[in-house]
Amino acid sequence: MINLSIKTLIAVLILVFGLLAAPPIWADDFDQAMDAFEEADEEIVVDEEAIPESPSRFRISGYGKLSSVFTYDQPAPPPCKTDYRGLYRLRPELDAKLDVDIFETWKARAGGRFWYDFAYDIKGREDFTEETLDEMESEAELWEAYLEGRLFKGLDLRLGRQIVVWGTSENIRVTDVINPLDLREMGMVDIEGLRLPTAMARADYTFGYWTITGLIIPEIRPAQQPPYGGMYYPSRYKLPDDHPPVDSIDNMEYGARISGHLPGWDVSLYFADVYMDLPYLRETVEFKLIRPPIFIPPATILPPVIQYPQYEYHYVRVQMYGASTAIALGNWLIKAEAAYFTGLNYYNEPNEDRDRFDGLIGLEYSGFTDTTISLDAAVRYVPSHEDILENAPDNTPQSQPEAALRIQRDFRHDTFHVTLLATAMGHDAGDGWFVRGESAYDWTDNLTFTLGVVGYGADDDGYYAYAKDNDCVFFDIKYSF
Repeated sequence: MINLSIKTLIAVLILVFGLLAAPPIWADDFDQAMDAFEEADEEIVVDEEAIPESPSRFRISGYGKLSSVFTYDQPAPPPCKTDYRGLYRLRPELDAKLDVDIFETWKARAGGRFWYDFAYDIKGREDFTEETLDEMESEAELWEAYLEGRLFKGLDLRLGRQIVVWGTSENIRVTDVINPLDLREMGMVDIEGLRLPTAMARADYTFGYWTITGLIIPEIRPAQQPPYGGMYYPSRYKLPDDHPPVDSIDNMEYGARISGHLPGWDVSLYFADVYMDLPYLRETVEFKLIRPPIFIPPATILPPVIQYPQYEYHYVRVQMYGASTAIALGNWLIKAEAAYFTGLNYYNEPNEDRDRFDGLIGLEYSGFTDTTISLDAAVRYVPSHEDILENAPDNTPQSQPEAALRIQRDFRHDTFHVTLLATAMGHDAGDGWFVRGESAYDWTDNLTFTLGVVGYGADDDGYYAYAKDNDCVFFDIKYSF
């Protein structure tokens, strides 16, 4: 049973009211509609005359942002636990990148992302765990940084930290397995803003409508997870440490794609040999009774000697075989993705490798004025499932459905933007759901104000039950340069 808080419902309704304010019109330009639905990850295509003459070969761009978040549905915390009521974030951010034209078709990019959250100073740093302060108080990271150019006609190369997007859905990941995600906070940002750049070598060979892409990934980077003591941490108690694979030749990841941009539709085939972004729990030391209790007359008992179990989180290497397509039919876009994973491991069956099939079908409609509506539905299915996998900590049923509805509308000559995103996971949304409504106003070409609200819910035993009290509002001021 989904219980959406009244405050969240009212806020979302206010934000999306304008979405229904205009009558439908039919778009009459098929090519324009197809361009709007182009797959996000475009091949590296370096035009022989792509670099225009300019006074400078150096270009700096990016943005500065002040991001604030306030929770409004948090209960009083238990004793000795962090209080996340009220102010949750007050964070200035800087995202900057330098682009350099080297010569002819070769260029380089170096980018960085930096932020510091003053909310921890305001609320008292001593009230937060060390892990939370390490992960959430500040960050300085090399972002996209690469060299790219054309080796010869049709063959382009990119070397360095970069983001590669596979698949067609903006809301649910199926074949999009190359870059890990920042999962420290749930539902506040689209997948597009969650991907973490990874060092890799990428080559694209284009001929006609087709492109062949190859990836070699030496940097093994797991997903960023909520820190212990954080608002989105899934347990009241500290979980075992995880052990991501080290960067080495033996651990390098690989990927390949064949994609075709045909008249009216796109199609892609994928292969990836990668580590899963999220770990699974493994018992490293098993329980063992080394010596039973010993009774020594007349009244002495020596306690037993016991070897207690120990646990760690480990990352399993899998192979993914996938496909995706997008077909434009007038104002409609039909999307589909499928992926088959081999080599999955689970805690409750440590000596068994399991396969999993992920499938997605989606629809997008753009026939209303300045409006896009999309609906994606996916399922993750374990063919050789055993009931024991439904036990903790795996919590894996044979099939896990997921659905996402997105509505976007622009107003005032594309200066005011309203977005509603609703995502549900599990049967009857029991595993968890969230609804995000936001509105953004472009005050100038450079300055944007964003106001939004996020509401969460789940069954008491749902996978995301830990987040159901994290309802919040957010306000951002962003200056782009």
